[in-house]
Amino acid sequence: MKSSETYPFCILVAVSLLGLVSCAPSSTSPTPPSKPSTAGATSHAVQRSQAQQYTTTRIVKKENPQGARNWKTIADQYVKQRKFRKAAGAYENALQLHKGDHEIMAGLGSVYFQLGDFEKASQLFSQLRRRFPQDGKTLYNLGAVRAKQGKFREAISLFTRSTELGLRTPDVYHNLGLAYLGLERPDSAVAVWEKAVGLKLASAEIYSSLGLASLDTGKLKEAQRYFQSALKLNSRSSDAHNGLAHYYLRLGKLPQAMEEWQKALEGMRSDSNTIEKGFVPGSTAREVGSDDRISTVIGIRPNIGDNMYQHAWELLQDGSYDAALQEFLRLEKLHPQDPQIAVNLGYLYAQKGEISTAREHWENAVEDKVNGGVALNNLGVSALAQGDTTTALQYLQSALRVSPRLADAYSNLASVHAETGDLEQASKLYQKAVDLDPTLSRARNNLGLILEAQGKEDAAMQQYEKAIEYNPHLTNPHYNLG
Repeated sequence: MKSSETYPFCILVAVSLLGLVSCAPSSTSPTPPSKPSTAGATSHAVQRSQAQQYTTTRIVKKENPQGARNWKTIADQYVKQRKFRKAAGAYENALQLHKGDHEIMAGLGSVYFQLGDFEKASQLFSQLRRRFPQDGKTLYNLGAVRAKQGKFREAISLFTRSTELGLRTPDVYHNLGLAYLGLERPDSAVAVWEKAVGLKLASAEIYSSLGLASLDTGKLKEAQRYFQSALKLNSRSSDAHNGLAHYYLRLGKLPQAMEEWQKALEGMRSDSNTIEKGFVPGSTAREVGSDDRISTVIGIRPNIGDNMYQHAWELLQDGSYDAALQEFLRLEKLHPQDPQIAVNLGYLYAQKGEISTAREHWENAVEDKVNGGVALNNLGVSALAQGDTTTALQYLQSALRVSPRLADAYSNLASVHAETGDLEQASKLYQKAVDLDPTLSRARNNLGLILEAQGKEDAAMQQYEKAIEYNPHLTNPHYNLG
């Protein structure tokens, strides 16, 4: 593990939890930007290239404030549904009809932030800052963007100035502390959070961050108290439960750690603003997809040489699941006994949450000597995601009898053994999985967690680093590596 001076657990929070002040939907006439809600929202930023265009058609007309408000209402609804690309298009249409409207500009800036387009978000919030230099919320939003851009000194200046202008909320103090962490000034971060506690502005996030800082400096009892304080404010705080999991891991109490990680996963389901933290292999998922495990089901690249199948596969690969489903259903009518089509239909229904239908399609393919292993693996994944480890074990063992070199099946079988407490066997199976397919970053991350729990920290760090090398966008190994 890194030295206590680097605060590895907190640094990830600094990268991931910075958020914007939300702009509450409004049907009233425009008001100065100090009117919108002060609630900070942490984000799941989606990176995209500058060349990528939003899909909603832009409408260029003369100034039409009422039309702009109509488009803003549509955009606000898209934001509530977390359809940020559509929201961006609607806000852009609104801005074409009423250039300079501060609420529309702020809303569009927030959406760009959510999409990871920090340059455009910066341009909008910078314009608003020039118009309203004394508005604390505008400064705070611009500070959040600057922090995402790695410009922590400017972020600190903007956050600090926003508090001087009267914006004193837990979110501001929390993100100010995170910005100090970005400059590797953990003492300053802790001082900011302790000040917030003294001002009675503590939040579950602030207490959790203080707990992580204490954990990193070896103050285990103090860390435990902070995490417990966080849970008093929010009993479902995934940050606090995750912190307690690491606390128990430091004490060598793996069962308690796994229990806390399960609670963290449950909290993540209830709080769309909290990003994924650690993932302990084998934490039981009582709902399909609750820990994103169902996403590990496998699709099969087509070997039918027609354009229709290739098009369906490309839609699946692009994540256009509804369109892909329609294409594969058409293919099923033409090739009703094709096991590849059955496997991919199951995959698509699983992505839509229709697990019973997915299982029916996989069961239709299990007898196939070539593709049956994939179908059995997917049936095992669905059983594991629902917490049925006995059935999952049977399916995955059958998958490996049919396809003895299917790396995904070894990884999923390892998760079953971890879930039932057999960490030695889980470790061997994860190792077998990455030997067969070195790019399986999730398996490497989970293997690293087991090695870390066994006190093999150097080996664990190597697995986290390899996981990041093969999939730099996977959050967990970054967090676990610190």
